Amino acid sequence: MNVAPDTVRLVAFLSLLAVLYAAESLWPVRPWSSPRPRRLLLHLVLALVNTVLLRLTVATPLALLTVYVNRQGWGLAPLLGL
Repeated sequence: MNVAPDTVRLVAFLSLLAVLYAAESLWPVRPWSSPRPRRLLLHLVLALVNTVLLRLTVATPLALLTVYVNRQGWGLAPLLGL
């Protein structure tokens, strides 16, 4: 069975979110000040924005740097014959 790493991360995130949402329902620390579905939607939107920003600001420049380094023949890859 071959599962994509992105799928594993998504399942882990949604599972943890569900567990924390259930724990918050069972043992609230303080009274609710806003509707729960609205809060859940807000948390999901924040996670989506965070993911997009991280991919744009970290993953993309790192991938571009990797391609540049590889084209220049720097690093260990040319020494290892890769």
